Amino acid sequence: MNKTNITKLFEDKKKLKSKEIIFIKNYVCKAIIGYHSFEKTKPQKLRFNVEILSEQKKVIMLSSMGGMLEFYDFTIYGLFAVYFAGQFFPSHNSFISIIASYSIFVVGYIVRPLGGILFSHIGDELGRKRVLILTMVLMGIASLGMGILPTYAQIGIYAPALMLLFRVIQGLAIGGELPSMIVYVSESMPEKRGFA
Repeated sequence: MNKTNITKLFEDKKKLKSKEIIFIKNYVCKAIIGYHSFEKTKPQKLRFNVEILSEQKKVIMLSSMGGMLEFYDFTIYGLFAVYFAGQFFPSHNSFISIIASYSIFVVGYIVRPLGGILFSHIGDELGRKRVLILTMVLMGIASLGMGILPTYAQIGIYAPALMLLFRVIQGLAIGGELPSMIVYVSESMPEKRGFA
């Protein structure tokens, strides 16, 4: 195949077949680097090793379960927000109480990026596994605190303030847990990052 044949092939792109395209790419690449003799090469199939070892399966399973439980703790507040409205944000207007309750719900989402920044830095310094454990413990403490928190009738203004504090802790924990989990799993199996 000479230069005039290659020119004709480029002029009629619709008639090019995959083998001819590979042949042309090889010719152009070798011409650029200075090779003048070349041979026709066959396209090679990509082979991916998708076999996951038992240790890697354990990492994926535990990370997934931890993330699932944290998101459960984080979103369960939305289901109980109507109950929290009357207990922690009493008002003569129930609509105002519900708005206040959902405002606390939104605060958890607002601080998530801050948790990601904070715990990503800690993960770089101390290790991802420690960060995952720390975020799960923080989420557990915040959820337990919200569960045993006295109502507005018992401790007054401290009830919504503590509810806000626990919600901020939950937001920081979930914001740090998700990116740390993704990085930990991908670092655990660098050759299979796309499959984990």
